[in-house]
Amino acid sequence: MPININEIKNSLRNMRSEIDQIERIIMGGMKEAENEHEKLFHPPKEAAEKLGIPYNCLRQLYLYEEGFPVIKIGSRYYISVPAAKKWIEENT
Repeated sequence: MPININEIKNSLRNMRSEIDQIERIIMGGMKEAENEHEKLFHPPKEAAEKLGIPYNCLRQLYLYEEGFPVIKIGSRYYISVPAAKKWIEENT
């Protein structure tokens, strides 16, 4: 069966559109939470401070531990501090 380049391009456009929608939802949630003085997700360095652990330790967790509560948007990672606390308590 021949590969249809146009179908592949359309699928990629649809996936990008869905990813953009997810990013808007997450970033919108972060902005709403900021208005309530607490973010839903934090960049890793900020999350490490809130968790009271060194950044390098947190980095090892979110990059290499399966099930660690992290999301990746583009090339950036975001961590839910309450979920990370719970995960650390349950897995250490």
